[in-house]
Amino acid sequence: MPPRLPLLTRRRYLDLRRLAGAACTGG
Repeated sequence: MPPRLPLLTRRRYLDLRRLAGAACTGG
């Protein structure tokens, strides 16, 4: 993830990863 991304975009990206991880783990 490039450090040039805005904070909002980074947070949204992290949130999407967390949601994807939760879906994959079924938790």
